[in-house]
Amino acid sequence: MSKKFTNLVASMISDKTLVDLQYQKLQAIYQQNNMVCLSDNEYQYKTINVMNQPDANFINPQGNSYKNLRDIVNCNQDIKYFTGNLFLLLPYINNPLQELDTTTFNFTFAHYHQNLYDHRYSTYVSCCFEKAYNYWDRIGDLLYSFYPSLITNIRSVDFVRIVDAIYSIGERDPNFLWLYNYRLNQYDQLNSYRRNIVHYYQYETTYHDDFIRNTSNIPGLTAIWDEKSRMPTFFREHLEFACDGCEQTYLYLYKVINHRNANGNPPTPVQP
Repeated sequence: MSKKFTNLVASMISDKTLVDLQYQKLQAIYQQNNMVCLSDNEYQYKTINVMNQPDANFINPQGNSYKNLRDIVNCNQDIKYFTGNLFLLLPYINNPLQELDTTTFNFTFAHYHQNLYDHRYSTYVSCCFEKAYNYWDRIGDLLYSFYPSLITNIRSVDFVRIVDAIYSIGERDPNFLWLYNYRLNQYDQLNSYRRNIVHYYQYETTYHDDFIRNTSNIPGLTAIWDEKSRMPTFFREHLEFACDGCEQTYLYLYKVINHRNANGNPPTPVQP
């Protein structure tokens, strides 16, 4: 298909139609990859209604419970959207193992003339890390609203600190332990990536640097390609972790509310 013909077809399609076509493609990708976010199914996720957020009646000077709930839902939706775009772009990004040069020199090396799809893909990877962190930060704020005395400086509150603080008072409730185990394992891996991207270099910058360092190292190229090409699956898994984490948080905090109604309102664990 010639570029002239492609441009002609594009000029005949409205901008809105192009957006609608992408939306339809993403819907198919979501279905093919079993991707669900908290706002799907009328906000019903497994055993919880997402809009029925537990409320500690704690006044947070930096926000309110409704804004926190909306941010949880919005960040979760964004993870799904950006991950869907990763699946959409993956077949078209630069694969260094398919761009090997065996004739220019007396050794094999790879080119990296980045195409548009690869650049967009890398941008969405960085966005996924940031949105996932923002999501868990809001979950941390929700947990903190039930335990404000555990962290005196509200600016220090994040998912890791509040989960560790609740664990330190002896909480061993099964729903809470799901969050604690996630924090120790999958979240630590996620956040180590995110920290480098937010505080140091974007995903594409680090990938390009790794590529230059391994341009004639085929095993090294294979390793960084395997990691890059797995990003859609990685974030599909973390989308599921995020949704499950919301369910576990709600189920745990419902029990905290019942426990406090029966025993007063100290920051004591549900299961001592």
